[in-house]
Amino acid sequence: MTPVFIKNKDRSYRSIRSFIKKYLPFLEDFINYRIDTNKSLLDELTMKNHVVICGYGRIGSYIGRSLMMADIPYVAIDYNLFIVEKAKKKGANIIYGDPTDIDILDYAQVDEASIIILAVPERSAQESIVFNARKLNRDIFVISRVHRQSDQVRMKDIGANLVVQPEFEASLSIIKKIYLWHKLDKEDIVNKIRRLKIEHGIS
Repeated sequence: MTPVFIKNKDRSYRSIRSFIKKYLPFLEDFINYRIDTNKSLLDELTMKNHVVICGYGRIGSYIGRSLMMADIPYVAIDYNLFIVEKAKKKGANIIYGDPTDIDILDYAQVDEASIIILAVPERSAQESIVFNARKLNRDIFVISRVHRQSDQVRMKDIGANLVVQPEFEASLSIIKKIYLWHKLDKEDIVNKIRRLKIEHGIS
């Protein structure tokens, strides 16, 4: 695969899946059949106050694993068939589908969920998820993962309650360890970290 394709693999995969759904419905039915033969726990119970994870890549799977360890109910959604099948084998409560599709969000019982986490990489996809999730549950707490500061501002503007930038959070963790190493006062550390967050646009 070319570097450009690898860099945009999620977008490419979504385009391919969209093409299959539109022009090759028989193949779409076959893919769905493979998923349906391994039913999720979602089919066996009614979920309430659960967490919905949109995207089950590296970040999403870490979150899912953490929730599983804490016995916090969750359901993940991913449009990559291979990711879904692999995650199910590990016991993840995950369904196959496009999280930007309001019908998929409805199937994941977003109307009864307490939190929805946007772990898909594309901002346009995150925007669609926010709009559709709010239609189903206007009180749901929305957590967005972004990479650019401009995306952080945009996601806040359209209604995300919490916007997380992993790279920035990682740098704060390193900075905090350095401050502790140099024996700075804990209250001073908190104030400095708070100031950095404000400068970065995080109140």
